[in-house]
Amino acid sequence: MTDDDDIIKQTTKLLVVGNTLQRKFSYCSREVKMELFRSHCYSIYCNSLWSRYKVATMNHLKVCHNDILKRLLGLPRWCSSSLAFTRNGMNNLDVIRRHSVFSLRSRVELSTNSIISSVRQSSAYVCGPIQQRWLGLLFVQNVGSTGVHVRFNLSVNPFRNPSLEYCDGQVTNSGVSRGLGQGPYSF
Repeated sequence: MTDDDDIIKQTTKLLVVGNTLQRKFSYCSREVKMELFRSHCYSIYCNSLWSRYKVATMNHLKVCHNDILKRLLGLPRWCSSSLAFTRNGMNNLDVIRRHSVFSLRSRVELSTNSIISSVRQSSAYVCGPIQQRWLGLLFVQNVGSTGVHVRFNLSVNPFRNPSLEYCDGQVTNSGVSRGLGQGPYSF
């Protein structure tokens, strides 16, 4: 069972919304278009629950999200999506997904509900595919010759995990990496 069907539905919904925004609001100011994009294209329901999908399906959703912003702003398709999002103070799909995952994971971890606590302590939750996907989205992993180094991604604070050592804003399994400013993902 995969999440591809749900991602395809969300991609279709996003394309419909993007075409509607472009058609109905093409003469509005840039600020109005940005607010419309935020309100209609940031809400991708249940994306924090997606754990099993093809990379191609997710890439198609990302391309659609990028193209909608560029078309709404009247930018050519070949221009940099990263630059378009940055210059306009918008979040791209990866950031939106990280925020969704962090929000859901925070609520699950902080819940005092007995049923949620039972699920949270089960091995299906701790070692399951959704937890692995969440960790992959929230942390940048850099595998080097001295061990596995995990750095915080965009100032997202992890929840305490007893199997990891916390030091100077980094998490390490090997305990070798102690200082910031090392490796290609340094902050």
